Amino acid sequence: MWLKGQNKDFFIISNSKYIEWLNIESCGISGYLELKHFCFLCADSILDVISVENPIIKIL
Repeated sequence: MWLKGQNKDFFIISNSKYIEWLNIESCGISGYLELKHFCFLCADSILDVISVENPIIKIL
């Protein structure tokens, strides 16, 4: 899902395989949290973030 109003350099991943992997690796501990997977596309890298909160995005 693309975040509306952005230049498609940030999006929210639904049905994240990364969160599934994290749940397996943490022996199910992370399964109790409502985790969200965010992806940021940068000029020379891709940053994946797992969090329980939405990010605060500021344009500098």
